[in-house]
Amino acid sequence: MSIIDQINDLCETFKDDTKSIYCVNDYDIIPFVKLYMNCKLISSATVHDGSGGVTITSISPETWFDKLLPYLVNNVRIVTNSRSFILFSFSEKGISSTSHECNSMRFESDEKIVDFLTLERNEDLVLYYICKYVDLSTLQPQCLISYYLVKDPKAIRNRKINSIL
Repeated sequence: MSIIDQINDLCETFKDDTKSIYCVNDYDIIPFVKLYMNCKLISSATVHDGSGGVTITSISPETWFDKLLPYLVNNVRIVTNSRSFILFSFSEKGISSTSHECNSMRFESDEKIVDFLTLERNEDLVLYYICKYVDLSTLQPQCLISYYLVKDPKAIRNRKINSIL
């Protein structure tokens, strides 16, 4: 059974899960199941021109998600179920919340996506979806990613310490 088949089986199990964010850890694949579900949902849309013709068509994540999965597992810290999300944190002042809105970025190739995912940064990467599509007027594949970078002071400190060691 392929990884995509296994993820598709898990999608059925977790389709009614209503959590808004999923934190990535070494013991839980569910954040990436939710990311896959988001990718499938976004990829199900097509864009039509004013005369009824299709101008953009999506590429199913079933054909590419497993190739990106190792990069996602190693670099994504949070998966969100919507473009807007709230993160809660605890400090000596108590519990606080911050609202965030995902940004979008377009890429021309898989290599550029991998470069973005593996970029050394002092923020935690949050993903909502990745959508691959083909512009039918140019026949050029492209990718759209919805993401947010969370500035985490502890993560910044830890990465600086690790870079020194």
